[in-house]
Amino acid sequence: MKQIRIAANFKQLKHLDLKVRAARVLNMLYSEPFFSDPPVPREELAAAYNRYSDSLIDVMDGARSKRVARDSARDVLIGCLVRLVPYVQVKSQGDAATMMSSGFDVKIPATVKGPVFLLPPKIRKTLRGGSGVIILFIKAIAEASSYKVRYAIIGDDGVPGIWTEFPVTKVKQAITVNGLTPLKRYVFQAQALGDLGFSDWSQSVPIST
Repeated sequence: MKQIRIAANFKQLKHLDLKVRAARVLNMLYSEPFFSDPPVPREELAAAYNRYSDSLIDVMDGARSKRVARDSARDVLIGCLVRLVPYVQVKSQGDAATMMSSGFDVKIPATVKGPVFLLPPKIRKTLRGGSGVIILFIKAIAEASSYKVRYAIIGDDGVPGIWTEFPVTKVKQAITVNGLTPLKRYVFQAQALGDLGFSDWSQSVPIST
């Protein structure tokens, strides 16, 4: 039977989602006594994370050299996470809860029977519906009983501000979000509720009002 494994799809993540994933590992793994001897010291991961975070701000001026520096910092950060994956995998001994306590996402194969943790839903399309109005289309998950959506304004430093959440019962129809501030750039995420609780938040989808 296939084992539950860490989702190591770091290269496919958008910049903001990689930053969030790395921050979660940085904050959780090193505070968990069970993971007492990781192959990447906290100082090394923190330095790689800070360098990448700074590069996301620097690249906003559009200079090609800043994009090269951002991509280099991204590769270094991904390299640190990749080195941690087999360590957490072995220490967790196939236990999903232990893996998740490290801050990593887990990938549960379809062959595992019974209730499972849901993967995040996908926001497949966004539209501007007028001044301060955004319309979302979310791909439904068969095992989900309901959903949540959250959004935040993206600050000048490229980091989302305070999140606003609201429940969604069904996603077969478009979801309209009203009352947004015009001429601002927002980021949206969604999560699904299954038998074992809510999934992780989906990848971030930015859009301007």
